[in-house]
Amino acid sequence: MKTITGTLISAALVLTALPASAQELTLTMQEGRVTLIAQNVPVSRILAEWARVGQATVLNGEKLTGPPVTLHFENQPEREVLEVLLASASGYIVAPRSVAVANGSAFDRILIMPTSRPPAVSAAMPPQFNRPPAPPVPIQPDIDEEPNDPVLPPGMSPENQPPIPEYPMAQPVPGMPTPIPTTQPRPGMPTAPPGVPGGPGGVQPNPYGPQPQLWPPGVRPPGVRPPGGGN
Repeated sequence: MKTITGTLISAALVLTALPASAQELTLTMQEGRVTLIAQNVPVSRILAEWARVGQATVLNGEKLTGPPVTLHFENQPEREVLEVLLASASGYIVAPRSVAVANGSAFDRILIMPTSRPPAVSAAMPPQFNRPPAPPVPIQPDIDEEPNDPVLPPGMSPENQPPIPEYPMAQPVPGMPTPIPTTQPRPGMPTAPPGVPGGPGGVQPNPYGPQPQLWPPGVRPPGVRPPGGGN
């Protein structure tokens, strides 16, 4: 008998020594007004008690997560208490009751929209260290390569440049007469006689004009008078 009495006394002492953080929940409703006293109680548990005491349907109340809350309301309007209680939710919808219930909630249904979770952030990829591009190598021109000059006909020269003679001419030697350039005859044309004196360096006849007729020595061409006026 003494053993049982000692056990009951020990249990009473343990309950008395519970910390102040122990859960405490009191909820009453009357004529649309609520008295709520909660100490370190999860919101989901308060909503479950709300549905039981108020004879209402609470949807998605168990999906509200978060730390326990401590609330104290005495004879406050039910709508104001719900606004504070569901502050952590994304939103909620209440349906008023068509027929009032004694000592019950003024709302027949309470639909709670749970807080949406943010999308999972994938691990950031480590930055890639790319090698810097190699500097461009200048292309050296080929010195041995000959320039591609246009091919011109003989005797023609590029613009703004002096013509290049077809045949190179030798430099004159002091004291020597200046040579007279000759023109190569065309095939089938008679050979022109050498230059006729009469000017400096002689006169080159036209190889394409009428050629003079050559007479043998002692024969006088017709129409030519001898010196002195004789026949």
